[in-house]
Amino acid sequence: MSLEKKLLDYFSDRLIAGVASFEITLSDVVYVEELQFLREECNCLILKDLCAVKSSSDLSRPSVSSGVPAIVYILYSFEMSTTISAKLLLKDESQAFFLKSVNRIWPNASWYEQEIINYFRLESKSATNQKISLAEKEGEMEISPLISKYEGRRHKWIPMGPNNSGNLGNFKVDFLLDAEKVIDVKIETGMAHRGIEELCETLRYGQIVALMERLDCNSPYPPAIGWCRSVESMMQLTIPQRAQALRMIFLELARVADHLFFFSIFLDNLAIVDAKKFFLNLRAQVVGLYRSYGEGLVLSSSVVIGGMARNLPTGWISECFNMIKNVAEGINRFDKKIVSSRIFRERTKICEISGAQAISWGYSGPNLRASGVNYDLRKVSPYYFYKDVDFEIPLGIYGDCYDRYLVRVEEVRQALRIIGQIIDYIPTGAFLLEDTQVMLSDKSKIKTSFTHLIDFTSLGLGGVKVPPSEIYQSVETSAGELGFFIVAEGTERPARVKIRSASYAHLQSYRYIAQGFDLSGALTILASLNISANEMDR
Repeated sequence: MSLEKKLLDYFSDRLIAGVASFEITLSDVVYVEELQFLREECNCLILKDLCAVKSSSDLSRPSVSSGVPAIVYILYSFEMSTTISAKLLLKDESQAFFLKSVNRIWPNASWYEQEIINYFRLESKSATNQKISLAEKEGEMEISPLISKYEGRRHKWIPMGPNNSGNLGNFKVDFLLDAEKVIDVKIETGMAHRGIEELCETLRYGQIVALMERLDCNSPYPPAIGWCRSVESMMQLTIPQRAQALRMIFLELARVADHLFFFSIFLDNLAIVDAKKFFLNLRAQVVGLYRSYGEGLVLSSSVVIGGMARNLPTGWISECFNMIKNVAEGINRFDKKIVSSRIFRERTKICEISGAQAISWGYSGPNLRASGVNYDLRKVSPYYFYKDVDFEIPLGIYGDCYDRYLVRVEEVRQALRIIGQIIDYIPTGAFLLEDTQVMLSDKSKIKTSFTHLIDFTSLGLGGVKVPPSEIYQSVETSAGELGFFIVAEGTERPARVKIRSASYAHLQSYRYIAQGFDLSGALTILASLNISANEMDR
């Protein structure tokens, strides 16, 4: 029986079938059982994100007029490689409704539920006591009841962060040690919170692109491209082929730069001499390509809704080929020296995570593929020209720190391979869509056509307008799946924006996978997850 037939038989008129996704309205009484059905019978093993939006009394489509929250569970089914949005619409805010936790179905649901509780002031029966500081903090972070039994002289808290070499940003990790072993971990996030999701709801769609470049200052292109691609899909726009190729180039350049930065942090954490300087010098060559194209690493305004803001400058392709050669040679030379080290293998062959565990925690990207799960958005849901280029998806076997390192090394090689193929066959023509929905009309047309004058005035004063709709769409970044859930109401500003951060899902599992190791091993595990605090805190 097909997935659509299963859903239709179970949910009947509460199912809305889309082109590549399904929307379901859950019952407010037995929604936990319905979510259990989606996991067990429809193979929805991944909870990608959990979002709350305000809804009207119309159960078929959320809006932002009435102030009653609607909970949206964004799931992924391996059976048909399909995204499913399951909505729980609360009819009456005065019903003293208690949000039931689904962390028994998907273990990674706890932090997502706590985020909703903190932000929308809902109440929960069984959400985690871990405080997630995405909203305004109230007092000190609570300690889990599990810790109460660890009272004695042998047990002590060791604080790490918010600044140390084992992580990529500002978040605090405290370790409870029993002699040399870690027996519990306390995580505090929110130190890099900038309220990006809330700001998105006050800005125009085009203005939000610059905000997305700030989402992760080390990697500005993937969030900007992911945002523009989502908005373009809602407007049913197809950007020129040259713009698609340019976006692919910068997505893969970002993958190379991010992995090189990861190597510098990860290997420096293992006290490998000269690793940090070596990989940062290689990364500087990639950043040089950013600067020569967009005149800066951040806020280059190179990505716009409808394509790219500028064409490749003269000599840029030659510089790119030189970078490919230098990075490939450097990676091969240093990696050969690293993997031949017995000490390196002993220190990194720790913390095995099975494929089933990685899926249940909502892992994505290299951390998921290191556990042997062959899931990459560029293959399962290809966009732009990814279905036309030849590249392999590297997979690990044991899912330990060593595999997470090896997968990223091979991903750099494959990214360079993709860039080379795109440059060899890059399409000619326009790099920006000539559509009055996203681009101002030429002055000569404005003088001769009243229609173009109206379009020019509307776009210039109001900005891009997206028809009433909602979408969840994502791109594959170096950290994993970066997704955008957007609700539009036909105006120039989104009604609701929720960003799915890969690091947010990965860090949630750290409390459990770090237990039983010594402190140096726990820090190695943390570094191997490649957490980006800026992207995580949003």
